[in-house]
Amino acid sequence: MKSGKKDRNTVKEEPVRMRKSLMEYDAVIFDVDGTLYFQRPMRLKMAWRLGCFYLLRPWRLRELAALKYFRKLRERWQEEKEENSGGPLDQRQYEAVGKKLGMAASRVKETVERWMYETPLDLLPGCQDRMITGLMERLSRRGAAVMVYSDYPAQDKLKAMGVPVQEGRVFCALDPDMMCLKPNPKGMRHILETAGFQPEQALMIGDRYSRDGLSAKNVGADWLILPASPRQRRKLLKEILDES
Repeated sequence: MKSGKKDRNTVKEEPVRMRKSLMEYDAVIFDVDGTLYFQRPMRLKMAWRLGCFYLLRPWRLRELAALKYFRKLRERWQEEKEENSGGPLDQRQYEAVGKKLGMAASRVKETVERWMYETPLDLLPGCQDRMITGLMERLSRRGAAVMVYSDYPAQDKLKAMGVPVQEGRVFCALDPDMMCLKPNPKGMRHILETAGFQPEQALMIGDRYSRDGLSAKNVGADWLILPASPRQRRKLLKEILDES
């Protein structure tokens, strides 16, 4: 799950750059969190679960602080150039949070995996944007290469939502060949090279320009940034699909 705070980077927002109609792209790359499902209902449901759990276990409140700091650290990780350090990206982040809060990195890892990777899975179908997942199916039937690119592990989330993606086309920042967060161009370059496409053939669809849009822009690909509001999102998608 992503932090609800605004990005610290001050960048001029460019919600859309599409140099051709949606159905003309040979490769369409989808973000996951906030794109395949709506963030607001997920946050509300997760806040309820977290509250119910920790109100009965106040001696474990440091875990909540670990979750908060982990999200914050993820947001500013690239700014601090931490990606230039050695070792697995996620392990370095667990260790950084543990050092900050006086917790073992293993406990930070267990907390993050439980509340950010595992607990939300059964909530995803109820928050899913079925117009977007339906679009993925439509593009696939047309013959486009449909891929997924997330800063967080995505396979279990896709399975929970019943979204099939061809093997080898799900990419995560924690993959050994990437180990970098959006919008580092290394990630998109790796995806395009692995899948065999040029930037001008690809469209990135996400929910944040400062991450998804810039990931595409930094390699010369196109992008579409979806509004958070379901009504605005459906209106935008209808307009774009009607033009395709």
